[in-house]
Amino acid sequence: MLVEFRFANFRSYRDEQVFSMGAYMRAPDGLEFSACDTGRKDLPPLLKTAFLLGPNASGKTNMLAAFEAMQRVVRTSALMTSAPEKAPAYEGHDPFLYDEGIQKEPTYFEVTLELEGMRWQYGFLCGKERIEEEYLVAYNGVSPRVYFERVYIPEEEAYAVKYGPYFKGRRKAWEEATRADALFLPTAVMLGSEQLRPIWDWFDERLIVLREGVPLKLDFLLANPAARAHAIRFLATADLMVAGIEPEGVRHRPGGPVVPWEKESAGVKRILALASLVLANAGDLTVLIDDGEHHLHPMLLEALIAFWQREENAAHASQWILAVHRDSVLEAVGTYPGTPKRLRRDQVWMCSKDVDEATRAVPLMQWKVRKSEAVYGGYRKGRYGSLPEIEALDV
Repeated sequence: MLVEFRFANFRSYRDEQVFSMGAYMRAPDGLEFSACDTGRKDLPPLLKTAFLLGPNASGKTNMLAAFEAMQRVVRTSALMTSAPEKAPAYEGHDPFLYDEGIQKEPTYFEVTLELEGMRWQYGFLCGKERIEEEYLVAYNGVSPRVYFERVYIPEEEAYAVKYGPYFKGRRKAWEEATRADALFLPTAVMLGSEQLRPIWDWFDERLIVLREGVPLKLDFLLANPAARAHAIRFLATADLMVAGIEPEGVRHRPGGPVVPWEKESAGVKRILALASLVLANAGDLTVLIDDGEHHLHPMLLEALIAFWQREENAAHASQWILAVHRDSVLEAVGTYPGTPKRLRRDQVWMCSKDVDEATRAVPLMQWKVRKSEAVYGGYRKGRYGSLPEIEALDV
């Protein structure tokens, strides 16, 4: 599961941005629904859902793009080793544009993950032409175990690489096979390192970033009758009557005609795409969706929150991070009546830009919000910022 994501000098994010899925422990209300207890003393419970809220062009999409960029560099590095003819060009450096002094500085990415009882801290710095630095640290308890550190030395035009005693395998051979514009970790995994595979698997299989809509993939449902039945029941609970899912479209009544996909409602296709994503993957996903509320009624979004948070006291669960424009999501924040439909203040992040066009994202809990406070009304009055300043529109 994702614990924390750090990045800097990426698009509209000039300064280091920390995005955390760790629950704020001084506010325990609702944790039994909203978070997973990992059983680790060095980690707080990890949140299952989070929302990025803010006006247009405030940086919500750029945060999702930062996740996607880190994933792309990892995957590209693996292709450079396993299938160099298919590897795209190196695209790691994407600096903040409104400060000339920082444009030559590297773009920085780091994730902290909890995987199979181990806490991993993995990060790298992407320069314009090469990876400037890469490191991996593991925590079995509270003490760090450095697996490797790789730093480019300009004066020597070479890398200085250090290994910790816990990292085993053909380290020198993996090091020599790693290109300057590639990462060591995916290179080592492609060449046989099993110790590093959990981190690679998270990037390759468990991290799903959807910035261009949720694709409707039917292959899994059409090939699995049980999964298809689950999807139909899921749609029924959302007040969307579906009797059958066919390659050509949806049958809304038993024995009735099939509505072709091009004529089907956007809401049905959106919910079916989300259901397919859940059913086709076995748990422990980290899913990021841009325009997360698109084609969804506010009550349906509330039902989805309850669905994602339905497992009480689970050790692991999928995590859902949605960038949204509709501030009705704030109506779910506040007093906890003991239902998974509610959101905690640490599950909502407010995005805004300063006078230098640099984005800053902060959790709603930064403000002293009373349990009984009407958060939606306070946001509309500008108490928490992240509102567009709109004058009378004119063309």
